[in-house]
This record gives sequence, C-alpha cells and structure tokens, in this order.
Amino acid sequence: MKILLYSGLVAALAGLFMFAGSVLFSSQLDSTRIYYGYVNNAPLKVAIANTEETRAKGLSGLEGLPQNHGLLFVFPENEKYGIWMKGMKFSIDIVWLDEDLKVIYIKSDVHPDTYPNIFYPPTNARYVLETNTGFIEDQGVQEGAKLKIISYRPAIFNLGGLFTKG
Repeated sequence: MKILLYSGLVAALAGLFMFAGSVLFSSQLDSTRIYYGYVNNAPLKVAIANTEETRAKGLSGLEGLPQNHGLLFVFPENEKYGIWMKGMKFSIDIVWLDEDLKVIYIKSDVHPDTYPNIFYPPTNARYVLETNTGFIEDQGVQEGAKLKIISYRPAIFNLGGLFTKG
C-alpha cells in the first residue's frame, strides 16, 4: 500500500515539475540574455522578443544578421501568429514552433518586398524564429526538428544593438 502511495506521489510531483518547467521556460526567456542552442546540430545564437514592443519591432530597421543568429519571438499562448516584413531590409527564413520548440511550419527566403503580406502557420504556434535566409535549407531543418536551447549569457547590448547594423 505504501509503495502505491509513494508511486502516486512521485508521479504527481513529476507531472507538476514538467508543467512548471515548461511554464517557467517561457516566462524566463527575456531580451536581456543571449541564448545558445541548436537546430539539427547547427549552432544558433538567439535573441528574445518577448514583449509587445520587441515583437512589433522584430528585426526591422537592421541591415542584416550575423551567420547562425536569430530572433525568437515568445508569445504568451498558442495561436496562429502572423509575421510580416514591415521595415525589413533583408530576407529571412521564418520558422514557427510549438510549445515544445518543435518546428511546425517553415517559410523560407521571405523578401522585404512581400510587405504588406502576412505569413501565418497552418496550426497554432507558441514561438516564431527568424533567421538568415538560407539557414533552414543549409542546415536541412524540416518540420518536426527541435530547437534546443542549451545555455544563455547576459546580453551586453539591448535588442537594437545586439545585431550590428551594417
């Protein structure tokens, strides 16, 4: 009887930790840190856009991105979030991810002249990753791949200064 009770308690605690971990992960991503991760074993440095202001600005106004860099939009809940190219000066790959950071939709080589078109995923997403054009194809990223965040460090610059202009 005690074994059954302990097993149930352990299972309940494990479920609580898994739920809390996913909630804490989303709430702890912030624009004061640079995150290091991988997609298909390709290293990626990721800045975070987790406020209405940083999500609205995105990468607009910048001249480009360094190789293997990206911007991860963090949204409060799962929805079909649209991305447009307002104010963009360079083409990007756009990747929609679910709450487990699994790729659910990809739009490659999106050009600034597509504005005012808005690109949507076919299903709900929690995150959107914008990377250099060609990153997705070069790394063989497909639906079902997973973004793995492995570490972070404090950002030295704010979002606007993180990706150098020019």
